[in-house]
Amino acid sequence: MDLVDSKERKLEPPEVLVYAAATNNGLVPAGGETPYPVHAMISAIAAETEIPGTDVKQFGNTLFIAHRGKGANRNKMAGRALNADTGRNFLNNSLQYISYLQKKGITHYSTSFGTDGNFLNAFKLFQRLTKGIDTKIAIGKHKRSGEYMAFILIGEDPIPTGV
Repeated sequence: MDLVDSKERKLEPPEVLVYAAATNNGLVPAGGETPYPVHAMISAIAAETEIPGTDVKQFGNTLFIAHRGKGANRNKMAGRALNADTGRNFLNNSLQYISYLQKKGITHYSTSFGTDGNFLNAFKLFQRLTKGIDTKIAIGKHKRSGEYMAFILIGEDPIPTGV
C-alpha cells in the first residue's frame, strides 16, 4: 500500500487504521512481523478507541491515539501515531498534534515507535525544530526490546507550525 498525501486526499480514520494494520505501521510495539492477522489488529485498535478517556485525534492522514493519566498524572499522556501520510506531512501533523496537546494542558507525552526506526527521522527533525523553545524531546532506544521511544516535555512557548 502506498502512502496517501493528505494535501491531495484526506482519508477517514478507519482508512488510516486499515492502512496502518496492513503495513504494520505503529501497531506492533516491538516492530517487525506480527503474528496477528490484519483483521484482528483492526478490531483491537478499534476497540481501544472506544475505551473511556481515550483521546483520538486526526491531523492529515495521521491518526493519534492516546491515554491520559489520572490524579497526579492527569497532565500526562502516552500514545501512538498511525500514519498513512507522506513523511513531510507526518512531521507537520505531529507538530499540530503537540500543539493540540499543549492547548489541552498536557505537559508530558510519551510514545514508542518500533524497532525499525521508521519514525526516527521525524522525531529528530522535531527535536531540531523545538530548539530554542521550552518544549524538549528526548529520544531513546530500549536496551532489551530495541524499541525506539520519545518523551516530550511540552512547554508553554508556541509549537512551530510546520516545515
